[in-house]
Amino acid sequence: MDSQKLYYAVIFLSGLVCSSTGDAVVDMNSIQSEFWDWWMSENPTFATYFGIDKYTDRMETFNVSNFDVRRDRTKEFLVRLNKIRRTKLSGADKVNYDILRDTFQTFLDGSEWARYGALNPVSFLEGIQLFGPRLSSSATRRDFENYIARMKLVQRQVDEIIESLKLAVQLNRTLHNVSVAKVPSQIDENLFDDPTESPSYQYFNERLEIFSSISDDERVDIRNRGRKAVESNVNAFRKLRNYMINEYMPKTRKSYGVMEWDPTHNYYRACLRWHLSLSMTPEEVYDVGLKEVERISGNMNQIVKKLGFSGSVKDFFKSLLNDSRFYSNDSDHILELIKKMVFQRFYPKLSSYFKDIPNVPLRSTFDLVPICLHEAVPGHHLQHSYSMNASLPEFRKKSILLFYNVPNWFPFYSAYQEGWGLYSEYLGEEMGLYNDEYEMMGRYSLEILRAVRLVVDTGIHYYGWSRDKAIEYMTNYTNMGPGSVANEIDRYITWPGQAPAYKIGEIKIKELRKKAQTRLGSAFDIREFHSVILKNAKIPLSVMETLVKSWIRSKCLKRHNN
Repeated sequence: MDSQKLYYAVIFLSGLVCSSTGDAVVDMNSIQSEFWDWWMSENPTFATYFGIDKYTDRMETFNVSNFDVRRDRTKEFLVRLNKIRRTKLSGADKVNYDILRDTFQTFLDGSEWARYGALNPVSFLEGIQLFGPRLSSSATRRDFENYIARMKLVQRQVDEIIESLKLAVQLNRTLHNVSVAKVPSQIDENLFDDPTESPSYQYFNERLEIFSSISDDERVDIRNRGRKAVESNVNAFRKLRNYMINEYMPKTRKSYGVMEWDPTHNYYRACLRWHLSLSMTPEEVYDVGLKEVERISGNMNQIVKKLGFSGSVKDFFKSLLNDSRFYSNDSDHILELIKKMVFQRFYPKLSSYFKDIPNVPLRSTFDLVPICLHEAVPGHHLQHSYSMNASLPEFRKKSILLFYNVPNWFPFYSAYQEGWGLYSEYLGEEMGLYNDEYEMMGRYSLEILRAVRLVVDTGIHYYGWSRDKAIEYMTNYTNMGPGSVANEIDRYITWPGQAPAYKIGEIKIKELRKKAQTRLGSAFDIREFHSVILKNAKIPLSVMETLVKSWIRSKCLKRHNN
C-alpha cells in the first residue's frame, strides 16, 4: 500500500473509531439523563427537595401495580445500557457505566421481592405521617396552586397505602408490632380540629402575604381552597389511623425476624446483598460480627486495666457518668469543643493522608455532631466534599432513601457511605488524633456498636432471636441506655439487613488498603489510595474493589516501566 492510500486508510479508520466512541458517549449520557428524569417524575416530592420544580403538582403513588411498571422500565434501561460498547467509553464514563449497570441490576434482582417489605410503607421510622408534601422554594401563584394540588392528592395516597397494607395482611407479610406501635400517635400529630392550625397550612400564612401581585379576593380564594385541602388530609389521616389500629396492628407478624415472610431466608439474603453491595451470607456476617466484638472488647479491657480501674468495662462507663470532664449540658461549650477538635486538631493532619482536599466550608452549626471524625473530617464532610467537586451525573450525586422498599429499590450504597465514616474513626487513631485513653474508649464504644449490629441483625432475621435476646446482647457489649438499645433493636427489626452496612464497608476499605500496601510496598501512597476511594463518590463495594485493583495495576505497570 502506497503512502497516500495508507494515509486515507488511517483517516477512515480513525473516523470510525471517533464515530463509535461518540455514539457510545451520547448513548450513555442519554440513558443517564432519561433515567434521572424518569426517576424524579416517579418521586416528585423528592424532586422538589432536590430543587427540581418540574413536578411540583404531583405526589408519589403507592399503588402496588407500579411495582411492575418500574420493573419493566428499568429492564428497558438495562437493555439499552448493555448495547453500549463499554470499551469505547472514557475511564470516568466506564465507572458511570459500571455503577449504572449495578444500579439497574440491583433493582431488578430485588423486584422478585417487590410484594414483601414494600407493601408496608408506614412504620415508626418512615411514612406519610412523618413526611408531608414538600414545598417549592419560591412563592408564585403557580406554586400555591401546585401545593394545593399536592395536598388534594394525599387522600389518594392514603387510600393506596391502605390497599397496600391490606395486601400485606392477605399475604402474611406485615411488619412486627414494634415497627408500627408508635404510628397511631405519630398520625395524631397530623390531626387538627381547626385546619388552619396544621403545619401544612402555614405555607399560606408564611408566603401568601408577601405575594403582592394577586388581589385580596384571590388571596381569600387560595386560603379557602388550601383550608379545604388540609381538612381533607386530616380526614384521610383519621382513616389511616383507624385502619392501622383496627385492621393492621392485630395482624402484625409474630416473628421479630422476616423468616415468617420467607422461611428459606432468601428474602433476608437479598436485603443483605442490597445493603452491602457485595455477596456475603448471613452466617459470614454473623461470624465477622462475633470476631469483631471479641477483638474490640479485648481492646477496651486493656484500656480499663491500663487506667487502673478494677471493674468491668460497663462499670467503667458508669463511673464516668459523674465525672464533669466527660459530660456537659452547655450546648455552646460542646459546639466550641467540636470546632476546636475539627479545625485545630483534625484539619492540620489531613494533608499527610489526602490529596487535592476540596475547599468546601464546614458549617458551624448543630449539624456538627460529637462524632467529629465520622461526620466531619476525614469522614462524611470530606467524603461529600470530594463528590461535590467531582463532575458526576445526577444519579450518582443524589439518592432517595426509602428503606421499606428494600430490596425493590435503586441502591444508595450505604456500605460505602457509612463504611467510610467508620474507617475515618479508625484512621483517626493512625493519625494520632485521639489524645488519651478516655478518647480511645469513646472510639471503641462506637466501633463495638457497629460490630454488635452484625450479630444482632443476623441474629434476629436469620437465627430467629427474640427482641429480648437482641436487647440483652447489645446491652452486654455497649454502654447504651435501655431506651436507646430498644430503639436500635426496633430499627433492626424494621429494616432487615441495613445495620451491618457500616462495619462491612469499613472492613472492605481496610482489606483493599492492605492488599494495595502488600502489592505496592514502598510505592504505596496513602493519599492516592484515599483519592481512589473518595473521588468516585457513592459506589457499590464491588465497583470500589475493581477501581482499587485497577489503580494497583497501573502503579505496578508504572514501576515496571521505570
